[in-house]
Amino acid sequence: MQLKDITTDWIKSQMKKYGLIQNDIVKDFEISKQQLSQNLSNKYKLSKALKVAFKFYFENLKLKEKWKK
Repeated sequence: MQLKDITTDWIKSQMKKYGLIQNDIVKDFEISKQQLSQNLSNKYKLSKALKVAFKFYFENLKLKEKWKK
């Protein structure tokens, strides 16, 4: 997956896939709910750093899911 593929729609779909709500992301990323909401509503462009963080966050969840099986 490339950074250009990480969009707000992709993030929302991953959140749905793993049963996450915004409060989960806020807690794990240690950001404010307002900041997350603004990013997910496309009010601000996702920074490269935030895209990388989401990429590795969801890859980690995917690995955890594999190890549970």
